[in-house]
Amino acid sequence: MAEIAERRLNAPVTWELSITNVDKPPLDYIAIDERVGGLRREDPSRLIALTRAPTFREKAALFPGATFVVGADTLERIAEPRYYGGDTARRDAAIAEIARAGCRFLVFGRASAGQFISLSNLQLPGELRQLCDEVPASEFREDISSTTLRQSAADS
Repeated sequence: MAEIAERRLNAPVTWELSITNVDKPPLDYIAIDERVGGLRREDPSRLIALTRAPTFREKAALFPGATFVVGADTLERIAEPRYYGGDTARRDAAIAEIARAGCRFLVFGRASAGQFISLSNLQLPGELRQLCDEVPASEFREDISSTTLRQSAADS
């Protein structure tokens, strides 16, 4: 994904590892070391940014003008009001902040619940969709999650 993103964006990609996540407990030092080590083994020269930015609104404030490389499943969660206290006005305000920071999303399709979902399959607010560009499945399709990849690397 990083290589395709670099070609499409004509810019280097930096990995971002957030120590905090809206859906999971914070990473401890051991998990951080394992994830950074895994990234280094696979990609020894690419920069890695460690943050405490659990939401893309916070990431946009840290990295104005960035294009975030995400899976369609992540983009779908960005649009879910439950991450904004169930308030669509708060969600829309967060999306507006991301846009004001000059940020965009490069969206890769993902396998989810036995089907492949892509940007074109998602029901999104128009303001969020305007910030997105899609990498079609014909250019990239990998039906394995990052969690599964990490587990498989740890097992070998």
